[in-house]
Amino acid sequence: MKKSTLTNPIFDSILPDETTRIQLLRSTIEQFQLAGIRDPDRDAEILLCRILNINHIKLYFDREKTVHRPEIRELNEIIRRRTQGEPLQYILGETEFYGLPFKCDTRALIPRPETEILVDTALKFIEENDYSGVIDIGTGSGAIAVSIAVNTDCRITAADKSESALKLALNNARLNSVDSFIDFVQADIFAPDFPDIAKKGYDMLVCNPPYVALDEIDSLDDEIKNYEPWEALTDYNDGLNFYRRLKEIIPEIVKIDGIVIVELAENRAAQAKSILSPILRDVKIIPDLAGKLRVLCGKRSSK
Repeated sequence: MKKSTLTNPIFDSILPDETTRIQLLRSTIEQFQLAGIRDPDRDAEILLCRILNINHIKLYFDREKTVHRPEIRELNEIIRRRTQGEPLQYILGETEFYGLPFKCDTRALIPRPETEILVDTALKFIEENDYSGVIDIGTGSGAIAVSIAVNTDCRITAADKSESALKLALNNARLNSVDSFIDFVQADIFAPDFPDIAKKGYDMLVCNPPYVALDEIDSLDDEIKNYEPWEALTDYNDGLNFYRRLKEIIPEIVKIDGIVIVELAENRAAQAKSILSPILRDVKIIPDLAGKLRVLCGKRSSK
């Protein structure tokens, strides 16, 4: 997707005193289409409903209802941000993941539906094995840790090197009433003392690491590479550094036969499996709903 060069949002030059909801919706959709927004109708509906504080049914049922100047001004500013490529989730300041609400801003990656496969896998193993101790490395917004905490009785350690990301994760834990079940730890996985800070004896390790290779950054959508934090996207190398580090620390912090579940880049799934297989057994790679290789899981071996 190419970044928009539009400089004239919907009513940038002459702001009308009023218009109708349907006229405003149509004009917003047109602006988003011109800007190359992937789903212009959906984005326009969501943003207009937010500005007017109504649901989708009201938007269309009262389509001829008048919208006044202050609301038009507010929408105009949002259209400007969206047509310049800012992600919808950052504009709204929130998103949904695993059916739960999450605050969302540039301190962390936007939680994505494909990562729900990792949560599904974790919950299945927890239910089958009655696990109680989980560590989420690189927690970011806390989406994985919070989703597991909401659906289990596990005690979870959520680790991240970013203090600002941890504050966001804590806010999301409070938003979903599970902050008392999660310990937030500021720690860098590459630091020599990470195993001591993180503690030992976890039943499960989950991780969605930065797996984009540095030479792939330019191929990402502008919405991603221009707004989301690079340190959560890439290892500034070949996209495999975190798997190499996990290989080193897993024997120190995960119990024998404990489960390791990590997200993958499909084009490096085989390489990630090769890196982790010497310390894991019963390794499986699980595809997401689009059929892309997405999640690796395996049990910590006794080696």
